[in-house]
Amino acid sequence: DNPKRVYDDCSEAITNNHKYAKAYLRRAKAAEKLLDYDAAVDDYTTACILEGFQQQKSTEDADKALKTLAEIKAKDMYQARGEHTLPLSNVFVESYLSSFCEDPILNSLDNIAQGEAHSGYVSALIALKQKRYSDVVKDCTRELEQHADESHWLPEATLLRATFALIQGNAAMASGDFERFFALMNELPEEERNKRRKLKANAHVKRGSYHMQLGRKDESMEDFRMAEQTDPDNADVYHHRGQLLILLGEVEKAPADFDKCVKLRPDFAVAKAQSCYAMYRKAMVDNSPSAVTTAIVRFEQVVQDFPDCAEGYALLGQVYTERDNCGDAKDMFEKALRLQPNNANILVHMGMLELQKSGDSPSEDDFNRATELMLRATKVDAHCEFAYETLGQLEVQRGRVRQATEYFDRALNLARTELELTHVFGLRLAARSQIVAAERLGISLPG
Repeated sequence: DNPKRVYDDCSEAITNNHKYAKAYLRRAKAAEKLLDYDAAVDDYTTACILEGFQQQKSTEDADKALKTLAEIKAKDMYQARGEHTLPLSNVFVESYLSSFCEDPILNSLDNIAQGEAHSGYVSALIALKQKRYSDVVKDCTRELEQHADESHWLPEATLLRATFALIQGNAAMASGDFERFFALMNELPEEERNKRRKLKANAHVKRGSYHMQLGRKDESMEDFRMAEQTDPDNADVYHHRGQLLILLGEVEKAPADFDKCVKLRPDFAVAKAQSCYAMYRKAMVDNSPSAVTTAIVRFEQVVQDFPDCAEGYALLGQVYTERDNCGDAKDMFEKALRLQPNNANILVHMGMLELQKSGDSPSEDDFNRATELMLRATKVDAHCEFAYETLGQLEVQRGRVRQATEYFDRALNLARTELELTHVFGLRLAARSQIVAAERLGISLPG
């Protein structure tokens, strides 16, 4: 078939009958062959609406085209950013940093020699300690540019800058700094390399996460293998690899890594909470009610043992929400919020809980209460991508897809990784295609 001719023939048929589902489907397939995925997604969506979403093949083809288009747009947007940095959310920075218990840079903050404050790297450590996060990259750059020949801290300054480049979505800087870091480490005498083995393991863990953000699973797992080889008793290696395995959907492998992490650092509250969450997720995948109960009981013990760990309460709150245990979920989220009143993610989960409480048919009041909590989240932290993304999904549920696209646009501008961009683009493009289909078919949308 000539896809251009098929496309034109179908367009003519649709002009004669704008509710001709088969013509939209044929035109969508032709558009895919012409690599016009925007047109394909719009046509598939229109056909699915006409078919009442009753044809499995049509919905599968639509999902596949949507996924391809989202990946293309995410890659383009991510690459177009270059060295553009995203605004820093203090809560996000602190949450990320607290996920490391063996980071030698963070663990050196209490030993800063004030007399060295003229050094760019030491200035960066002071900024880190004082939570002036926007100064960290600038101070590290000063160390790298002004003291490149005589600085003892070049590997540390390079890795710290890579860390904050990663946090701010600056892939170009992060990639270059990781490369420079490993080159610097290779130039050091063996004795110095051994002294910095925790630093090297930390760099492998962070670069592994960076590779995963770009969808490079093999490179990511190789970095984690290198991290384990470099410092086999480093709890952070197993904690972050466990999180990665959950992200990859390999839930059955995650508990072993979390167990190893907790065995190495039984005082690491965040990892203990994550370990219980991994146990729960595996129990759900295995469809084992007894294992679910065991995971929850262990989780409840962890939040008792570590009453100052906000992440423990928040994760247990999410588990209770899933289990439809709304009263206990609310209690957990409120405890988490008392510990971290500026954590917007907790408010978003509280908003989602409002809808969970209402069952399958939330009322307008339920939606309004949920929306109010999520809008409060955006005021607490204007850079919370999760809040805008969830507000968009809420508007889709209400049928208000035009408002949804506005929220998704806000989320896109705050998404840090290519994977996050792909996810939000998928939501935004699905909403946009509904608007296009509604206009074609003369359907009025709410709002």
